[in-house]
Amino acid sequence: MADFLKIPDDCHLRLSSDIIRTQPDLIQYMNKSLQNYQKGMAAFDNCHNPTLQSQWVALKDESS
Repeated sequence: MADFLKIPDDCHLRLSSDIIRTQPDLIQYMNKSLQNYQKGMAAFDNCHNPTLQSQWVALKDESS
């Protein structure tokens, strides 16, 4: 009956809690995530003029 809820065996689903538990150094993992975020934001800034409108759109995108 609930077969439609079953995750296929070949699906590589990873939950956030699983990722955090498997990381030997959570601080290192979080620092790497922050570095990746900063690189992504730098790429965004290179493609978009830093106007009030673009910053507002970026803030709305981030919060959603």
